[in-house]
Amino acid sequence: KIMFANNKALELFNLKSDEKLINKSILDLVYEPERGKYTDILKSLNENDTDKKIIYTKFSYNGVVFDAEEIRFYENVHEKIFQVSIINNREDKIKLENAEKELELRDVMEKARDEVLSNISHEFKTPVNVIYSTVQIQDLNLQKGNYGSILEFNKIIKKNCNRLIRLINNFIDSTKLENNKLEFNLKCVNIVAIVEDITISVVNFAKSKNINIIFDTEEEELYCDIEVEQLERIILNILSNAIKYNKVNGNIDVIVKDKNEEVHIEVSDTGVGIPKDKVDIIFDRFERFDNKNAAIKEGSGIGLSIVKKLVDALGGKIEIKSEVDKGTTVRLIFKKSNSQNNLEQIYDMQHLEEKVNLEMSDIS
Repeated sequence: KIMFANNKALELFNLKSDEKLINKSILDLVYEPERGKYTDILKSLNENDTDKKIIYTKFSYNGVVFDAEEIRFYENVHEKIFQVSIINNREDKIKLENAEKELELRDVMEKARDEVLSNISHEFKTPVNVIYSTVQIQDLNLQKGNYGSILEFNKIIKKNCNRLIRLINNFIDSTKLENNKLEFNLKCVNIVAIVEDITISVVNFAKSKNINIIFDTEEEELYCDIEVEQLERIILNILSNAIKYNKVNGNIDVIVKDKNEEVHIEVSDTGVGIPKDKVDIIFDRFERFDNKNAAIKEGSGIGLSIVKKLVDALGGKIEIKSEVDKGTTVRLIFKKSNSQNNLEQIYDMQHLEEKVNLEMSDIS
């Protein structure tokens, strides 16, 4: 029972005298939803322990509610043990702690924003500079009457225009996915044939980097409800990374597996790999890492974030396993279609070629 309360205690509970506190238990002053937890803490305390104990709880009495720090200890006076509780209002301290955390978070976000803006700026500047330089060379060639190289330089311009379009599309779609505003039109398709066509379409890009790419499948026909355009984007992004971050004379294996009610698509490379501490966050928006062994260090950190969101939106799953200097395996998992009615069999190869040129535009 409370035997005495000083002026500070009266001030905390907005009391003029201690009459309303005398003979009450401290538990009577504890905010009711907190009493169970408070009681459990009390059970662990020992009167013979001379150390001070700190209890964090919430008090509520006489219309006053506040978060508190109770410092509790025991005093032996005239062979009687008295409990002493010093109660401090933590509201201001909590506000200060929250303000400090907010400032720290703002600082982290500011640094992250600056880094992202720097990456984005670099990503946009590179193709723009290439286009501008190429146009200047074209002007010089035209003045000198050297028309033979015009088509070759036009290819460079087109490639870097594709690169800019890809960047812009990524940022637009990333925002749409963040706000669940990207619409999907699912169709039952033979996913094996589509993945094979996509893989074959990037063979020349892989060869240009002395990388061997192989497609294999356990079944010739496996059907899933998929939006083909988004599946293309997912596979091409993964293959683009497998080419960019591979090693000279490296390999890429694309395998489609039949797993009961699921279809697994695995893309494995022999590249530089991803550090363990980055594997779990590699799909986060704007997350990227620099590997000294990677041939290409550019990237906005947005591509894999879009891949993850697209896979989720299509009802699939994505897993990644990687080991530094040994390679990376990305596994896509989609449920098989329950119905094979209204199968979508027509596949626009010309459309695919345009998509490949767009998605592979940052591979020089």
